[in-house]
Amino acid sequence: MLNVFQRLSRSNLVPHRTARQELELELARGREAERELVAAYRAMEERLAQHANDLARANEDLGKEMARCKSAEARFSAISESVPYGAWIYKLDGTAVQVSQLYLELTGVTIEAAKKTPWFTLIHAEDRQRVEMLWKQTVATGRAWDCEFRVLRADGEVRHLLSLGAPLEDPQSGIPSYAGFQLDVTERVRLRDELVRLKGALEVQVGEKTEELREANRHLLLDLAERVKAELALRDSESQLRAMFENALDAMVLLDNDRKVLDANESALQLFEYPHAAIEKLRWDDLLPVERQQGLEDRWKDFLQGGTKRGEINVKRAGGNSRLVAFSSRANILPGRHLITLKDITDHREAEDSLRMLSHRLMRLQDDERRRIARELHDSTGQCLAALRMHLDAIASAAPNMPRKAQKSLADAVTICRSCTADIRTISYLLHPPMLDEVGLMPALEWYVSGFSERSGIAVSREIIDTHQPLSRELNTALFRIIQEALANIHKHAESKEATIRLYHNENLVILEITDSGKGIDPARVQNRRNGVRGLGVGIAGMCERVRQLGGMLEIEPANPGTLVRASLPIKIMGENYGNA
Repeated sequence: MLNVFQRLSRSNLVPHRTARQELELELARGREAERELVAAYRAMEERLAQHANDLARANEDLGKEMARCKSAEARFSAISESVPYGAWIYKLDGTAVQVSQLYLELTGVTIEAAKKTPWFTLIHAEDRQRVEMLWKQTVATGRAWDCEFRVLRADGEVRHLLSLGAPLEDPQSGIPSYAGFQLDVTERVRLRDELVRLKGALEVQVGEKTEELREANRHLLLDLAERVKAELALRDSESQLRAMFENALDAMVLLDNDRKVLDANESALQLFEYPHAAIEKLRWDDLLPVERQQGLEDRWKDFLQGGTKRGEINVKRAGGNSRLVAFSSRANILPGRHLITLKDITDHREAEDSLRMLSHRLMRLQDDERRRIARELHDSTGQCLAALRMHLDAIASAAPNMPRKAQKSLADAVTICRSCTADIRTISYLLHPPMLDEVGLMPALEWYVSGFSERSGIAVSREIIDTHQPLSRELNTALFRIIQEALANIHKHAESKEATIRLYHNENLVILEITDSGKGIDPARVQNRRNGVRGLGVGIAGMCERVRQLGGMLEIEPANPGTLVRASLPIKIMGENYGNA
């Protein structure tokens, strides 16, 4: 069109000047429109190029993001399978995006069920409504997830799980999912319940002890008042009191508020090996070993506030050696005057230690003697009975030629021989099962418990976890004797039809527990178990002594119902002088 106008403008066909000018103006506008069209086309080409570049960069970024997502998913899988927790990623509706193998083992569900069904519908029915409501509130607000619940596994076992998680935020789509871990806290829940139970029991005991202490304190105050009255009444009889003070068999030391020695009787002078003039220049601190002087100020303040104190301490003599004394102290027998009574128990304590060593040796000798007698019964008397049985069998071969009365006597003799053999074997095994030394505790225990159940009618269940290492012969013997004595007590006193033996190890301890469902033990006897034979009887006293000699601890307490006997013994590995475990 523009070219047509140009030709027309140059031709002679346009006769009028005005028309020519209009054609020229139209030609100029056409040229301007052409330039604008070219500029618009070039701008469009530039925008298309820019848009192509942007699309290329977007595709590149998308590829990197997809690679990063795949890498993140791979890292999640690797991490979730390596940590000791059940890892999970949930959609907001509760269906699983990804879970670890340990998660499936903890919950007892399949991966297909986890991806098709909201996870909170698979937990224990009693917790389901509470957990589902909490999950919906959490995802609605975008908060962190923290919940504890129970799951019922296919095998019927109930496990407690702690679930922790956080939202996975996406700048474009918001919070499409949650990720977290699940931890098996069944043992923690059991311990928590046990602690609650123990706390309740402890509160009851504390209340009882508080009442006892209140009553004892009242008696002490009454006693103190009586003593003060007696001191006032006997003030004029100072010479008599002095004679009693000097002639007392126990050492007596009188102190002031600064712990300076004001007076000491003859027994105290002999105990500390100081002359009277020298000891009155000392303070109570000088009569104690260096290690005992630490914290003395605090203990002295507590003594002055409490009024009385008793216990055992080491004191230092003039020569530097120490003695163990039992002391009883009373503050303010007169205002600002405090009396300490001391009794040297060093020799008594050494005698007790010697007695314990003797008891340990006697118990070991008793076990050795039982072992020897059992071996003699089995190897000697048992063999003689076996030989007698062989001779009787030889005579029995000629029985058809014997009179009927002789045949009957022979049959009775064979029966008696069998009974004696069985009795000898049983007595030998009860004294000391030979398999305890030969093949270890477990077979001996299996044999004894089976025989006990058969004889007593008491069903004994066993929960035994092997230590996977041979134990010392002394430890095996102690465990066997404790079980033997505990089952005998259940049979004699508990009136229970069942009992349970648990044997397991915890770090460096072997723990033995024997429980029954009988009438239980008198709590007063348990509290007085320090009385030994008088408190609990010879058998339990023997158990206490065995456990103490091995450095362990014996606990006897009500089990509601029944009684619990728990022995905690340090593991002693079999040495070259011990038998197999």
